[in-house]
Amino acid sequence: MAETRTGSDSWLEASALRRVEEKERLEDSKAMERQRRGSLSTTWETSSTAIREYYRQVDATELSKHIKARFVVWDADSSGALDKRELTEAMSAMGHRPSAEEVDKLFAEFDKDGSGTVECDEFEHMVREAMGFHLDQCECRMCDGARKAAAAQVASEGNAAHSPQDVIG
Repeated sequence: MAETRTGSDSWLEASALRRVEEKERLEDSKAMERQRRGSLSTTWETSSTAIREYYRQVDATELSKHIKARFVVWDADSSGALDKRELTEAMSAMGHRPSAEEVDKLFAEFDKDGSGTVECDEFEHMVREAMGFHLDQCECRMCDGARKAAAAQVASEGNAAHSPQDVIG
């Protein structure tokens, strides 16, 4: 005896099929989002790679000028400093969209004066550090202060055999 199908059976099957297909699309979407999030590492290494790539074509003697010019563009409210939203946009423009956690880590590391913003010289220090510049190659106030402190230490020790570079690192 052959089973006969009614219109309502076909509708139920089609409805169930649509639900299965929708569930599969949702699972695919979730998997793609997990993969995207996984590729956006929350480490300084990922951020510094983006910064290095962004500035690598700039001659070292012109770097400071380029950093300051981009900083002005990214300082959307013209406050003279980048807040967390502006730093996120700056990092995105350089090719890496950091997570909120990563931005917090960047601020903890580079907001040297604890103002809650990253001023231009702090941003320049972040860029130069990401590019692998040593203290003696960075012109920011943090490195300048460290160089002066190292020179003072060398002078106070009265040891001409050591240079500030020896003390620094």
